Amino acid sequence: MRSLLPTGFAILATVLIFTSAEARKPSYDDPVSWDSIAASEWEIAPDSAKEIHSGAVIFERVEADDQKMTDDQHYLTIYRRVRVLNEEGKSWADVEVPYYHRDQKLRGVQARSIQRSGDTASLDLEQIRVKQTLKSDKFKVNVYSFSIPGVTSDCIIEWRIKLKMPVQYSYWAIQKSIPLLKGELRWKINRSSTDNWLLAILYPTGLQPYYIAQNLDKPVNVQRLPSLKDLKELYFTITDVPPFKDEVYSLPQKALEGNLHLYYSGSTSPAAFWGSIAGGIPRWLEAYIGPGKHIKKVVEQFDSLPTPDARAEAAYYWLQDSLLNLSYRSDADTSKELKDTESAAEALKKRRADDDDINRIYCDMLRTMNIDAKMAYALDRTENLLVEEAMYWQFDQTLVAIPDSLGGFKFVSPGHKFLPFGSAPWYVEGISALVGGGTTMFQAIPFSTSGNSKTISVLNLDLTEEMNLTGTLSETRTGHRARGIRIDCFDAGSADASRVIRDKLRDRYTHFEIDSVVCENLEAANKPLKVAAKLTTSQPVGDLVGQRLLIRPVELLEKSENPFTAETRVHPVIMSYPFETTDAIQIAFSSEWTVDALPADTVFANRLGTCGLHVTTFDGHVAIQRVFKLYSPFVPLEQFTELQKLYSARQAQSAATVSLVRAGS
Repeated sequence: MRSLLPTGFAILATVLIFTSAEARKPSYDDPVSWDSIAASEWEIAPDSAKEIHSGAVIFERVEADDQKMTDDQHYLTIYRRVRVLNEEGKSWADVEVPYYHRDQKLRGVQARSIQRSGDTASLDLEQIRVKQTLKSDKFKVNVYSFSIPGVTSDCIIEWRIKLKMPVQYSYWAIQKSIPLLKGELRWKINRSSTDNWLLAILYPTGLQPYYIAQNLDKPVNVQRLPSLKDLKELYFTITDVPPFKDEVYSLPQKALEGNLHLYYSGSTSPAAFWGSIAGGIPRWLEAYIGPGKHIKKVVEQFDSLPTPDARAEAAYYWLQDSLLNLSYRSDADTSKELKDTESAAEALKKRRADDDDINRIYCDMLRTMNIDAKMAYALDRTENLLVEEAMYWQFDQTLVAIPDSLGGFKFVSPGHKFLPFGSAPWYVEGISALVGGGTTMFQAIPFSTSGNSKTISVLNLDLTEEMNLTGTLSETRTGHRARGIRIDCFDAGSADASRVIRDKLRDRYTHFEIDSVVCENLEAANKPLKVAAKLTTSQPVGDLVGQRLLIRPVELLEKSENPFTAETRVHPVIMSYPFETTDAIQIAFSSEWTVDALPADTVFANRLGTCGLHVTTFDGHVAIQRVFKLYSPFVPLEQFTELQKLYSARQAQSAATVSLVRAGS
């Protein structure tokens, strides 16, 4: 996949065009001496008022050196000293080397533990572990980790890591899961950026270092060294930072934790910076599309369709079906070493392009149809959120913005494999996109509706003499619910697709053995995904109490635990996407049994969602229907109590009991 960054900004960042992803064996620099341990550091003890429990980071020093930035060389040294106070605090001795880029090189590692007696245990470099892991669907990297030896529940540990990287260190996570007593960052800035001819044209006044501090109760102190007129280094310090409170279903940690953004820019204001980029987006599109009639020839096949929407939808699926998406290559495709295409004409001729270029082609196809579509850029909200005040490129997703009847936009992306027409990837819903060439630079990407992502399951079961349940399952999924399974099956390969689906069914229907899985429309993004299977419980169901069999049918489905039981909440709730789930269970039983009692129907609804349970009986059957709808995945703090009530109502359905009694009892 080519960089999302336009050419000039790619050079500005000096980070986004690289060589092989293969990491090399570290070549370590000479070690440096440790600072002595002060007596006051041993006096650090648990303190509820300071939120010190399992330990505290006594001191963290980060040194970021950009002096050779124009040669794509950045050096980063991270030093940390931690006071360990109990068994839980010992986990800080397990260290993973931070990962910033696939071509970073580990240049130095030192680590040791210190006891009150003065005894120390140092890390042997042979103890450094390396594992290859998949960092995206495009490449693997080597990740280094180590465990500091000699750690006890009452000690001090410290480590130092040095990295050489082709990217700038741009984000200091100041807040940790334990308190930070003192932190400092030294940023040796680049003073020769305008030696690059293109940057000199783009930024005739030169590049300047900028920083933004976020989510901190106190300011970060900064010194400009040696002076403001002769600036070579920015020196940041901060003390007594409380721990970050992690919560389930929150915005990404980077958006919530205390942090410091570092970057270079030549703009005078965020409005000027983003305005310049938004104005350039149409030109970048034209540069890729190029001259010629290659787009028009493709579009002609849709001329007979009756409406603009029909033509837009047909072109969308034509691209998904006709072009090999290089951003979702299987192992077989990768082995052919297929290269990215450099223009729309080449992509259409060779029938392949990456996800971003597929979107660019689609945008121009719509414009050829006289639909005023525009390219848009967003980022994955599970990783980070846009900081509009920060004047550097932050996006990692392309979209196509189609005007709607209300003066806004509908965001789509044929470049995202298996994504249906009319949808944006769920992880960009609810945030803003930068739209090129529009009257408003930033436009909100709306959340999809709950009806867009449905799961409908039907279980037809028979109660056997052994009190097992056996029968069939049919399940239908749409929207994001379907795409998630399609992507997982694609990643696993066609030979393992049935296994992937079977495993997902087992996760949802934990009481059953799953067999004979059949799937329809696995690769058809424009159709519902349908799954059928045979079911058998692995052990008798219900509780036999005298002559009565008590069955809790909702427990046969996925667990309905309430993740929002905390009395208080610090951050707003953000879940994946709105959805609807409808489960229908029909249990047939022999004449040996009659229905003794059924649970009462329940319905709960508020502005966040609905859940309901309906149970009935007919002709030797019990039928149960459960419905749950989540209208919005984003819940502000003032609505948290309502969310708790919704999920508590869903959890309470698990207790609903059907009572069967032996006939004649």
